[in-house]
Amino acid sequence: METEVIRKKLKEARLKITPQRIAVLQTLINNPHHPSADDLIKTIRQVHPNISAGTVYQILNTLVSKDVIRKIETEHNVVRYDAITESHHHLYIEENDEISDYFDDDLTAMVEDYLKKQGKLNDINIEDVKIQIIGKRKMSPAKNHKYEEKKRRGNNSSLSAVL
Repeated sequence: METEVIRKKLKEARLKITPQRIAVLQTLINNPHHPSADDLIKTIRQVHPNISAGTVYQILNTLVSKDVIRKIETEHNVVRYDAITESHHHLYIEENDEISDYFDDDLTAMVEDYLKKQGKLNDINIEDVKIQIIGKRKMSPAKNHKYEEKKRRGNNSSLSAVL
């Protein structure tokens, strides 16, 4: 993403435009896999080796508090970050900790309608619906057969080679 667009986002959030903030936001925007702070730090340090971890964490917290980015928590309580602030859902693939964006206005509307019809949330205005769909990739029948066979024999050391 162009630096000017990032500058505009920071300005709209009434944040001081600094090289560090630009680097953090640009790295996050360029990484669609919802990186953790540690992942961001490793990537940023390739270009800015002197940036401190504390600075990156502080910038991330500021960007979250100003709604420039979003914080996501995985099933394993790992905090990841998302540059997309528009309403959307996430697909979480457990075996490789992969998070993908999932946009579905019909699903969001269906959930909102369902909650309204239930009448249990009458005193709450629904501002957003965020669903985290958790799953595992399907194995081909051949891979699944090999996996089950090795698992049955108790040979767990080479299971990863099957996957």
